[in-house]
Amino acid sequence: MKQGSCGTCSDAINCDCFQKGFEQANSFKNIFTHDMNNILNNINMTTELFSLLKNSNLNDEKFVEFFKIIENQIARGISLINNVRKLSLLDEGKISLKSMSVSNVLREALPFSERSVLNKILDIKVEELQENLSVMANELLLDVFENLLHNAIKHNHNKYIFIKIKISKTLQSEMNYIKLEFSDNGIGVSDIRKPSVFQKNKPKEFDTRSMGIGLSLVNKIIETYDGKIWVENRIQEDYSQGSNFVILIPEYLPENITKKLAVIFL
Repeated sequence: MKQGSCGTCSDAINCDCFQKGFEQANSFKNIFTHDMNNILNNINMTTELFSLLKNSNLNDEKFVEFFKIIENQIARGISLINNVRKLSLLDEGKISLKSMSVSNVLREALPFSERSVLNKILDIKVEELQENLSVMANELLLDVFENLLHNAIKHNHNKYIFIKIKISKTLQSEMNYIKLEFSDNGIGVSDIRKPSVFQKNKPKEFDTRSMGIGLSLVNKIIETYDGKIWVENRIQEDYSQGSNFVILIPEYLPENITKKLAVIFL
């Protein structure tokens, strides 16, 4: 047998696993390197600018602005490292599901988005059509909400950032879902970019406007919930007027759990 070839069924399975693991590790490495370079460059440029201006009449307000930029970039770096770790845990199937209150988790995520804004006005409206809705999820639901909010803020060139979160219920294929819509007035996602926006390996021509590892993590988490996620235009015929990220997560109901178990045992 040639070195590196798969001679048996077991060998073939192991080779497939190693290949999948290698591709996944390489994908994480590429995204991590790209995003971390951006973060370090932003910190470096800020410190260089501060060094140039420190001997001038730098007022307290400008000093605080420089400090907030660096603080924000450090927080991004920590979040990036945590996201890579969580993606690995999800692939290993080490995080279980339980009942989670959508409203409680969303309230916990909102302060994160407020800290992400610098020199802009942030207006977040939550429209909840029914109270006390719960989903089959886990603590990573917080990461889903934080990443979507951060994405809406990061990819928005307006001084006034508007985000509307709509929470409702829907029935699909005899399964009850909680539907969450995150709409914004940002740069939007063109039709050609929509199919790849949740991929870990995005086409090279999109690298300059990469949405990083955040949406890859969001997609992976939603998949583990047996949910769905996609992106639409906020204004149907004009993607440049903003995005609407739509999520469906199975509602926490006894009948939903029974249906899921029935599918598993069929």
